[in-house]
Amino acid sequence: MKHLQNLLWPLALLLALVVLGTAGWKARGLLQPRATVTATTPNCDLQAGPCAARLADGRGVILTLSPRPVVALQPMRVHVRLVGLRVSRVVIDFTGVNMEMGFNRFVLKPDGAAYAGQAILPVCTRSRMEWRAAVLVQSADGVLAFPFRFATVRP
Repeated sequence: MKHLQNLLWPLALLLALVVLGTAGWKARGLLQPRATVTATTPNCDLQAGPCAARLADGRGVILTLSPRPVVALQPMRVHVRLVGLRVSRVVIDFTGVNMEMGFNRFVLKPDGAAYAGQAILPVCTRSRMEWRAAVLVQSADGVLAFPFRFATVRP
């Protein structure tokens, strides 16, 4: 019995460390909750103007990138208007579709009834680069992901 108790204490300590470590990672935002992905308005071109993405209940976002056309290595303004959403945080994540372009995530700041900030896309060796821009909002429902697609052309 004494041998079993000597074995249980280290296991209990290890379990406590795992639980506390996981809680710490979540608190720091390093473990992201699963995101609910929404549908984007079909055939909308962010290079031509604002685009909307909505949940089935009508809540959503309207994304505007400027100046247009969006060009790699040029600062751009990102503006996200919220439609029926109450959120605590908004970020935008740019992912290369036809080529891996690394980590390109930017935190947006409250700007009246919207969120806004600056972003910059890395340069690509291809003359035409396809991008996926995901607006990620932290709401009472968890993380909601609003995806958009657009392309840049190297001058």
